[in-house]
Amino acid sequence: MTAPHNLQDVYGVSVPLGRPLAQGRHADLLTLSEERDQLAKVYLTPPDPAQAQKVEEMVKAPPPPDLARRLVWPLAALYGRNRQLAGLLLPLLPPREFQGLHSLLRPDLRRRDFPDADWPFAVRVGRELALAFAELHAAGHWMGDVRAEHVLVSVSGEVRLVGADDYHLRLTGREFAGPVASAEYLPPERQRNTGASSLSSGPESGPNGGADADSDAFGLAVLLFELLLGRHPYAGIHARGTAPGPGEAIAAGLFVDSPQAGPGVRPAPGEWPFAALPPGVQALFVQAFAAPPGPRPTPVTWAVALNTFAAELVPCPRRSGHWQVPGRPCPECAAEREGPGAAADGTDMQARVQRLWNDVQRVVAPPPAPPVAPVTEAPPLPPLPLGLPDKPRGLSQRQQIQALTWTLRTLVLTALMLGVGLVQRSVLAGLVVPAIVLFALTVGRRFAVDWDGLIDRYERWEHALVRGLLPRRSPQQRYRRAVRKRRAEVKAELAARVERREALREQYHADNAAALHLREQQALERRRAQLLSLGAGGSLGALLGRWRERTRLDFLRGQPLRSGAVPGLGPRELGLVVAQGIRTALEVDAERVRALPAPLGRELLAWRRSLEDFFQFDPGVVPRAEINALQQRGQVQLGHELEEFEQAVRAFTSARWDRHEAEISQQLGVVEREIEQYKKALSELRAIKV
Repeated sequence: MTAPHNLQDVYGVSVPLGRPLAQGRHADLLTLSEERDQLAKVYLTPPDPAQAQKVEEMVKAPPPPDLARRLVWPLAALYGRNRQLAGLLLPLLPPREFQGLHSLLRPDLRRRDFPDADWPFAVRVGRELALAFAELHAAGHWMGDVRAEHVLVSVSGEVRLVGADDYHLRLTGREFAGPVASAEYLPPERQRNTGASSLSSGPESGPNGGADADSDAFGLAVLLFELLLGRHPYAGIHARGTAPGPGEAIAAGLFVDSPQAGPGVRPAPGEWPFAALPPGVQALFVQAFAAPPGPRPTPVTWAVALNTFAAELVPCPRRSGHWQVPGRPCPECAAEREGPGAAADGTDMQARVQRLWNDVQRVVAPPPAPPVAPVTEAPPLPPLPLGLPDKPRGLSQRQQIQALTWTLRTLVLTALMLGVGLVQRSVLAGLVVPAIVLFALTVGRRFAVDWDGLIDRYERWEHALVRGLLPRRSPQQRYRRAVRKRRAEVKAELAARVERREALREQYHADNAAALHLREQQALERRRAQLLSLGAGGSLGALLGRWRERTRLDFLRGQPLRSGAVPGLGPRELGLVVAQGIRTALEVDAERVRALPAPLGRELLAWRRSLEDFFQFDPGVVPRAEINALQQRGQVQLGHELEEFEQAVRAFTSARWDRHEAEISQQLGVVEREIEQYKKALSELRAIKV
């Protein structure tokens, strides 16, 4: 079912929808055509009676003021046909200021949406998130379905909770449950067993979905772990067997940084280390993910600990822009040292490249080019030869046409005058005028005389007659054709020289001394970066990338789709999904889910994205023979690249940067004089009367 377009408020007033803003798992967000500070959340399918009643109660009972500043609460309900609940009216937060928390958790989205975000920023956001959970619980509500999509973050670090109609709410003395939650943020006690030897990634079902403050505390701890270290706490390298999905790992208590973790479970190389966190924060995470589960840290406890954490952070002494806790390793430096390919030996090569680059930087850059100015010291060019035949004697063709035209008109007028004279000497003279008047008043009234058309037809007849009377191959016609042809030639040559002048001006701006120097220096800088990449294991990185993609696909292929694995996926829905050829997470794509109901299709896509974010790559799966062969080929390639770079540096340091600039100015001066020459010739040709 698609979202309805004709929505009304509680009073029956139509609410016109604008452009789509975002797509959720169960609803679409659209702007309003007439309101700039509100948006509409339109459900994909009509909610059940319990959900509809919860929305009605939410509109009637706004949250307390302290919670209202952190929680986006609905303003009004929206209805479709038959007064059926179809959506909500929500306040619109500035889209350019607030982004989803997911944009802060993924490195590619963080570089785009939060380019200035560093570790202190992530700690501040975590503290604000914990305070928001604390105020939500103090008001008697729980999020229940904890996930990053329910949190918005501003560029200044403010946090807003959204999607309140999906929360577990206590309104007017009654509890309203939310939808079934996502497995990657559910505690072990809410993960459902599906058999004696396997665990599904589906959540536990039942009244209220099992949501409570302790369940929220687990989901909050997972979000904070992802925020502070950039990875899921249960995502790691499993040496024994296939890597489990998030639900299986949580149910089995496989917290990779737990002191009780077995030897077969460890974080992936290149991830931020757990040891970089302060001891107090580490202890809170161990308590939150302990197996068997015990009392978990509350949001208030997290807020206090993260406030202390933020005050402890200091800049890294080795790298600008890095941060660390005193006495703890810098997480970014540690990840770079321990990442795949970090041990590649390129120290000597890097020193040689740096020496060559120092030679490049010692070259003094030419000053900025002055405004383009053609060299005009040379004398102007002589007049351009017109190349016309001798002008014939006698009248020109134009004069002949004028003479014939007036002669013809004189003859026509004379014939008319003679005709009138003859009529006046006869009996008919008294009858012509009355006959003309009688004809005009009777039969002539039926005719609309087009005098302009008559004149035009006469002029065309006159023109054709005059042209026919002119001699076909007279000297005047040959001269006229020669003048017109020469005009067209001079005009075309003038246009070509004007185009050449513009091309030279553009070339001057592109090939002047300053521009050439900068372009050559940038090319050398790109080659330098390529050399450093090769020396630091760039080719090894490409090899690891291919193996990462291969193992990622194997991981998705090993995640079967079972009933309950995805919220809303029961036996009947599973049959629909299998009919589309979807049996594992690898087969979930936009093309296959298009034929499924919208909420189910979006849940499947969200399930696959969560698995891809959860996946961790183990570089140990790459065969050592491939790495050795790659390194041998890389050394040969590196030697050739280094020799070519050294030759390019020598050419750069000995180049003369003003040669093109002077040549272009001289060529521009010649073209400017040619343009003046052709302009004068064209004026002379236009002055010739033919």
